[in-house]
Amino acid sequence: MEGKDFYREVIRQKGLKNTEARIETLRLLNGAQSPMTVEEIFIRLKNVMPSVNISTVYRTVEALHKSELIIKTALLDDNKSRYEYKRKGHKHHLICTNCNLMVSLGQCPMDDDYTQSICKKEGFELTGHRLEIYGLCSDCKKLSRND
Repeated sequence: MEGKDFYREVIRQKGLKNTEARIETLRLLNGAQSPMTVEEIFIRLKNVMPSVNISTVYRTVEALHKSELIIKTALLDDNKSRYEYKRKGHKHHLICTNCNLMVSLGQCPMDDDYTQSICKKEGFELTGHRLEIYGLCSDCKKLSRND
């Protein structure tokens, strides 16, 4: 994982003030296995920043999202916003409909020619896309078999 100086520079390049909350939030999200809610970010940040409060985390996440340093997504069934570190390219997810586990796919299954042809056919200008595949994770699948 990148050091604090890396995140300070990323934040500076976006014209934001460098704060401990912003640096630590970026570090946390960059190392996370799946997107996190503000509440999950808050709980994890308390370990490294005991004085942080939830309103600071909400403001931090909003600023990082507006600056396009993090990506915001929401599940259909719980409508909670989740955030992840923005990397080059884009992400797609497998989502468990039982426990809301989100797993990022390593590569994009959507072919550029396919997305371009759909947009051209419908008169859209392609600005991006997102794919979410819903189902049961292995743990929830095992639990449902035991019922």
